Amino acid sequence: MTDAEVLQRKDVWSKKEVTEYFGISDKTFERWKKDGEIKAKRIGGKDYCRLIDLKDRLRDRGEDLSNRYMLHAFLYYLTEYFNRLKRKY
Repeated sequence: MTDAEVLQRKDVWSKKEVTEYFGISDKTFERWKKDGEIKAKRIGGKDYCRLIDLKDRLRDRGEDLSNRYMLHAFLYYLTEYFNRLKRKY
């Protein structure tokens, strides 16, 4: 399993994981947080984001999915959706 696959199975991501996965700087993370584009909770002096909130950011903003990180996240979302459908039936 790749690092990205392991990360996608986590419900909560650290600031470092978010910035590395999406290829953004700490400054961009802070700007997104300040502007309310992502929800982050401060625990023990570190910021954490829920995966569901990150997915909501992608959907709500209609991000350009040609960006490799956004495309990766989108494909993961679709995979999870179809996995849930399989479990139902």
